Amino acid sequence: MNSFFNLSGSMTIKCKVCQKDNPQILEINRNLKPQLLELFSSLTDGFSKVVRDIGRISDFQNGHRQRLIRHLHIKSSNFEKLQTFCKEEIKKKNQYKQDFFRLSIEYKRKCEETSELKAKINKMKSSTLELGDVTHDPFRTPVSGKARDQRSFLTSTPFKHPHRYAEDVTETTISATNQTDSTISFAACGIPVVSTDPGGEVSFFSTFK
Repeated sequence: MNSFFNLSGSMTIKCKVCQKDNPQILEINRNLKPQLLELFSSLTDGFSKVVRDIGRISDFQNGHRQRLIRHLHIKSSNFEKLQTFCKEEIKKKNQYKQDFFRLSIEYKRKCEETSELKAKINKMKSSTLELGDVTHDPFRTPVSGKARDQRSFLTSTPFKHPHRYAEDVTETTISATNQTDSTISFAACGIPVVSTDPGGEVSFFSTFK
């Protein structure tokens, strides 16, 4: 800073750095602003302050770095879990597709079997209706080749062999003769004999010699 007197006789102060007139003048003491006080402090104090600032900044950045690492680790762990979950879901989805395809094939097969069974049932119903018509029709006789256990609606007269018929007549005659002889014998002995008339009346008679 230079000081000189101008033509009017007043003193003028001029700065050597900025070359401005009448710069502001401050007393160098501890009341200066911190940014101005640093300019007038010793190199040792300035270096120590710089080291402290660097350490503080380093600690601050290290804390942020650690938090960032923990955050990335959590993200990575979540990503691995999500990746594992996605793989399992894809596996389940593929299994569901296979099961669905298998069930579709089985369903089609069941539908075909059901259609075949319905056709067989309808065929059996038709056969049953036809058989019922044949059975309940009194003017129709069973046809050979049909069910053998069907009854014939034609009545027949019992047939006896001539020899068997002659034997029956002979047995009837002998029985009547024996009955007559027994009646005569009982009457001869005085034993009452019961006789049934053709009209259904019962009569008692006895014969004594």
